[in-house]
Amino acid sequence: MPDGAPGGWRRIASSPAPILAAILGSAIPILSVAHPPVLDYPNHLARIWLLSGKVNEAPLSAMYAADWSQASTNIAVDFVASSLARIMPIGALNLLLLLAMFLGPPVAAILLNRALCRTWHIWQAATLFLAWSTTAIAGFLNFQIGLAAALICAALLLQTVVAPAKRMFALHLASAALLLLIHPFALLFYAALGSGLALGDRPAMPRSVRDLALPGRKVAVLALACIAPLAALFLFAPTPPGVHANGTSAILWSSPSKMIDPLRIGKALASPILTYRAMTDILFFLPLAICLGWAVASRRVRFHGGLLIAGIALAALACIAPEEVGDASWIQRRLPPMAFLTFAAAIMPVQRQRVRADIIIAAVIAATVLLRIAWVERVWTDRQGDFTQLGEAARRIPPGAAVIVVRPDWTSAAQFPLGRLIAGSPGAPIETGRHAIAPFAVQRGFFIPTHFTVPGQQPLSVRPAWRSRSVYVTSIPYASHLGTRNLKEPYVRNWRADFDYLLVINADMGELPARVISHVTPLTGQGFARLYRIRK
Repeated sequence: MPDGAPGGWRRIASSPAPILAAILGSAIPILSVAHPPVLDYPNHLARIWLLSGKVNEAPLSAMYAADWSQASTNIAVDFVASSLARIMPIGALNLLLLLAMFLGPPVAAILLNRALCRTWHIWQAATLFLAWSTTAIAGFLNFQIGLAAALICAALLLQTVVAPAKRMFALHLASAALLLLIHPFALLFYAALGSGLALGDRPAMPRSVRDLALPGRKVAVLALACIAPLAALFLFAPTPPGVHANGTSAILWSSPSKMIDPLRIGKALASPILTYRAMTDILFFLPLAICLGWAVASRRVRFHGGLLIAGIALAALACIAPEEVGDASWIQRRLPPMAFLTFAAAIMPVQRQRVRADIIIAAVIAATVLLRIAWVERVWTDRQGDFTQLGEAARRIPPGAAVIVVRPDWTSAAQFPLGRLIAGSPGAPIETGRHAIAPFAVQRGFFIPTHFTVPGQQPLSVRPAWRSRSVYVTSIPYASHLGTRNLKEPYVRNWRADFDYLLVINADMGELPARVISHVTPLTGQGFARLYRIRK
């Protein structure tokens, strides 16, 4: 395009069409497969299905109970989704939840950026690259939807920036209460976004206390509004979050050597772009990073100053945050996506007379986002055979049976097919299929000990007759743990007496111990899932 005729390009670049195309393209992997390989999501879907009414049907009614008084936060998604499941097919709800989990945060960041810039621009399409993050692949349903809700609340906040302090407090309080019901980290994210917006687009170094008065007053009002529902939760909720079964709270920190380990820090900060293979993800991201760096250097884009500060603060906090706080884990993986989404929302293009470079940047963004979508879709398609095998195993299990789920002891991540491991997880790679059996268990009506029933977080409980055969939350035990004393998975001790079937996931990645083989009869014997009948 001639440099003297930029009008046509600018009309295209400032229209919502490229953004809409990127959003629709990003939905293709979700719409094209029945079972995406994500970690916790199947467990969340199974709980929502139970809460929608399945928990009242035999034989599941003898195993589980809905107990909304047990949960004090993380309940908004369960409540809305289980209500929708009563009026729509579970398959349609599954698609809605997956779209919200993967696309919700980047789309909400685009909306916040649109509210800031008051225009559409091509960099907003690049935000869809963040749809495929470690926390999304980990299937953190409530967390991901909470990020989207926080960004939307921040976008609405922009419409009331000149409201009186009392009205602002009321608006902040309403947003904070809602976000706390979705996920506590959504409240933290909103506080960070609100603070960044309070600092303004071009915050200057204060020369006196008076210069701090206005932004300081805004941040103080925001802080009080965010603290109020949090304080009420811990003061009045019968089961506040973060309280373990033994009634104590805990904060788990990394060792000092791990805290300063550059590889640990780098992996944590890169987690918003990591999915199944770190090197591939980084190679996809490099063209975007180079284009953004060049655009900043050539003053084609700048950042909203307050949000930039907020994003940097979130990234810095991720480097020093504990690994766990109470029942909340993966802390060092939850803060980086907040930082990246904040940076994405902060990007503000600067209009230049010469548009040729902008066209090149747009082409790089489009190619990168589309190639990443295609790669994710291929990985997901390749893994559908695993779920087919899992479904075949589930069909062999009669309703009312008790099934213990284990994984083989494996030694090398290199042996796993692409899509079965999360590249950005803390420590060693984690298997994506750990909870894949959960929806099948609800559909078929058999018991598994691994549904999430954490007091304070989930409104689902295991009935007393089955309680000794389950735990509140699990990472799925190894086969070598069967018959041993295990504090995290105590039900493995009496596995032969308490369970009818043994299901092995990732069964093709290792063998069962000989002492286990001697007590089971194989029913399905190949591939990802292997089912055995336990001999009494």
